[in-house]
Amino acid sequence: MKITWYGHSCFLVETKGGSVVFDPYSPGSVPGLTLPALTADLVLCSHGHGDHSYAQGVALSGRQPGFGLQRSPAFTTIGAGSCGAKTGFA
Repeated sequence: MKITWYGHSCFLVETKGGSVVFDPYSPGSVPGLTLPALTADLVLCSHGHGDHSYAQGVALSGRQPGFGLQRSPAFTTIGAGSCGAKTGFA
C-alpha cells in the first residue's frame, strides 16, 4: 500500500486492487497548495466544503477497484452530492 499526502486533508491511497483520492481540494481553497493532476478509481469526500470536495479535479480511471468497496448504500453530508455524482455513488 502506498499513501501520498497532498496537503490539508487530501490523500491518494494506492493498493494492488485500486486507488482512492480522499478529500481533494479546489483551486484557491487551501492557501499555498495546488492539487496536482490526479487519476484514481474512486474519489471520496468527507463533506461538501471546497477544501474537501473537488471531485472534478480528479480524473477517474474507469477501472472497477478490486478491494471490496460496496457501492451502496452511500451517505453524504448536505452539499456533498456533487462529489457523489462524480464517484457514481449519487
